[in-house]
Amino acid sequence: MPNQYTGGTNVLERLWQRSHGDSDDECWESEYAPNINGGHCHIRLDDKTKIYIHRLAWEAHHAEPVPEGLSVLHICDNPICFNPAHLYVGTPQDNIDDRVERERGHSLRDPNTGRYLPK
Repeated sequence: MPNQYTGGTNVLERLWQRSHGDSDDECWESEYAPNINGGHCHIRLDDKTKIYIHRLAWEAHHAEPVPEGLSVLHICDNPICFNPAHLYVGTPQDNIDDRVERERGHSLRDPNTGRYLPK
């Protein structure tokens, strides 16, 4: 029986129904609203648990969970992107180093879209 969170469809089907982009070269963007803390989007699983869509995409693409203690990071600097070709697994320190190297931060984001502003 469908519920208010899933509408009776698979979580990956729900994600595709509300997204844009289809080539490995472009960002695959979700229409789900980004959160205010990092601009990342999340989706509810069938058990109502929330998961970030980029993490879900990485796990679905690799058919395994993200290793304990690691995060899914973006090479495209687009927090709403879930294209597996734009994602890699790294440590919290990798994430910090990447942020410093690319001069990213919350103050550098467009408040309406969550995307990083050009330098």
